[in-house]
Amino acid sequence: MTSLEIKRQLFHLIFSIILVILIYLDIVGPVVLSSVLIIGLVLSYLSIEHKLPAISWLLNVFERDNVNFPGEGAFYLILGITIVVLFFPLNIALASIMILALGDSFANLLGRAYGKKPFAHKTLVGTTAGIFFGFWGAMIFVEPLVALLGSGITMLLEAFNLKVLNIKIDDNLFIPVVASIIMYVWVML
Repeated sequence: MTSLEIKRQLFHLIFSIILVILIYLDIVGPVVLSSVLIIGLVLSYLSIEHKLPAISWLLNVFERDNVNFPGEGAFYLILGITIVVLFFPLNIALASIMILALGDSFANLLGRAYGKKPFAHKTLVGTTAGIFFGFWGAMIFVEPLVALLGSGITMLLEAFNLKVLNIKIDDNLFIPVVASIIMYVWVML
């Protein structure tokens, strides 16, 4: 595993948990998240043509090589979080963000470091780690069974790199939205 990937996953983990805290404390909400999305898109566009000091540094430190546009991972992270905060009850939104923060980060880190047996497009170790850590994070905000269903089903589906119209859905968008839908439907039954 490269040092870039370790840095990316640690940033992903810490940034997402900070957002959970800020959303929980009602410091950050849909308006702030939407504003960050718009500003991020503008900065992404500008960074294609111009070297923006702080933005260029962040992109050089954290961005993967194979992206469609600068800041793609961060954009989908904020988009996924914005969608769940807008459309789901707070506890479910926060639980799904924890599945993204802990489940996705640990699935990536542990799967790359220790995963030997393939599982769909991921590894068995990574998927299992994602379910386990996502479950514990989600359980802070929802009942254990709801957390297990949200984390388990979402991380299993994420392992298959699902596509819509032959386009892979970014996991930063897929995980919080799908986890929220699963947990919301279960709670409403």
